[in-house]
Formats: sequence, structure tokens, C-alpha cells
Amino acid sequence: MWIPASIFVPIHEISHLLMAWACGHKVKSITLFSFNDSGTLGSVEHTYRPSFLSHFTNMAIGLAPILGGGVTLYGIIISSNLLFPDPSLFILQLSGVQVFNIASFLWQIVSNNGSYWQFWMTLYLSVNVVVFSIPSKQDFKGAGVGLIITTSLVLFISSIGAGQGAYQFLSMAFQTTVLPVMLTALCVSAIINLILYIISMIMKWLRGHKRLA
Repeated sequence: MWIPASIFVPIHEISHLLMAWACGHKVKSITLFSFNDSGTLGSVEHTYRPSFLSHFTNMAIGLAPILGGGVTLYGIIISSNLLFPDPSLFILQLSGVQVFNIASFLWQIVSNNGSYWQFWMTLYLSVNVVVFSIPSKQDFKGAGVGLIITTSLVLFISSIGAGQGAYQFLSMAFQTTVLPVMLTALCVSAIINLILYIISMIMKWLRGHKRLA
């Protein structure tokens, strides 16, 4: 856990940092990565002059790791397309994927690309990017008010004729591209974490059995 965290947590924090600068906030301190048991692996402290726009700048800063993770994931996928002997990387198979057919989707990408080490490396990196790009509880707390206002505005615009076309386009793009990638990454992450948990429990049992002997 510590090894991937030490690589991908800094991407999370740098995303906060760059967005804070872009929003005109003053950055007081930044911790890209810290070994501790408190659950806080990194942090960015920033100050600003409160105003109505602060709700939106705080939202942008709080949700910035999603953007940073997306850019990083895109870079990994593009690099993988250049490395792969077979260009049938899973990003090319996303079009038209049904969300509830995720098992078939996983089997398809593994059977098409599972013989290449680049595929497993890409999958491992992609899963970690997605996991460590998820905003923390503190991130959502800072983004909360702006997120509520923005969501309300989007719902209002989508309810009137002028915004329905854009809403339908974004909704379809999310369902056919973003959501399958997120679900795939979460499923793979859950499997990996389950395997690691089982291994850790076996190791713990072996250590306890050794002491008793």
C-alpha cells in the first residue's frame, strides 16, 4: 500500500496545489506524502479572501484530484497504446459498453490483452490512479457548498429546452465512457485488495502459529 501511495498521493496533492494557484489562493504549506497512521497521507493548506466565488474556487480545489487523475490516466493509456504489440487496449473497447455487463467487459479486455505484460502494468497503474484520485472527506467538505450550487444550476439548466441537448450528450458520454472505466477500476481494486487482505491474514496466522510452536 505504501509503495503505490508514495507515487500517486503526490499527484493528488499537486492537483490541489495547481488548482489553488489557478484560483488565486495563497498556499501556506504542502505535504506531498507522509508516512503516518492518521489516515492523512498528504495535505495542502491554503488561504483566501472569502467571497461568493469562494464556494466555486473551493469546489474546484477540492475536486481537482479527479482532473489530475484523469490527465494522468490519459497519459498512461496513450503511453500504453504506443507500447502494446496489439493496439486493442481496453480504452478502444469502451464504446457501447453496458454498465451492468461489467463481468463480460472485464473478461473481454483480459482475454484480448492478458498475454502482454504491458497490459497488467497499465491496469495496475490505472487502478492506483483512480483510487488515489478520489477526493477525501475533507476535500468534499471544502467543496460542499459550491458542489450543491453547481449541481442545482446544472439540474435547472437541463430542465429547460436550451440545456436538454447538452445534458443528454454529457449523460451519454458519462454512461458509455467514464462510468465503465470507474466501475472496472473499482472492481479490479476490490479484487486486488481482497487478495492482499487474505495474504496479510495468512501471514498473521503463520506468525501467531510460529509463536505458539
